[in-house]
Amino acid sequence: IMEFLYEVTPEKFQELSVSKMVDNKDVMFLLQSFVDNDDDRRFNFTILNLGTLMKICALELEFKQNEIEKYLSLQKTHTRDRKMGFILKELNKKINLRYDFDEKTEIVPCLYT
Repeated sequence: IMEFLYEVTPEKFQELSVSKMVDNKDVMFLLQSFVDNDDDRRFNFTILNLGTLMKICALELEFKQNEIEKYLSLQKTHTRDRKMGFILKELNKKINLRYDFDEKTEIVPCLYT
């Protein structure tokens, strides 16, 4: 489930950080398995795709920066969260189109401030 979290509490931030560390560890083990099996092609291809994914996220969020700042200043919580949810949905849509994933795939599940 994609979600936008506004003003994350320290506890929630810690929870998100732990989740991010688990993901990083999983990626590390995947890449290490490619190295251990002398599978340079898959290793390089994975690194290239991770870099492309990060570039898509960075560019999309940079293009939307003015909109995001405007949405974050909204007083109505529901409206702000809904509009930020649209940005998150659009980001995932661009990623899914780039990699030809199913449209329901959620690569970026959460944005938070």
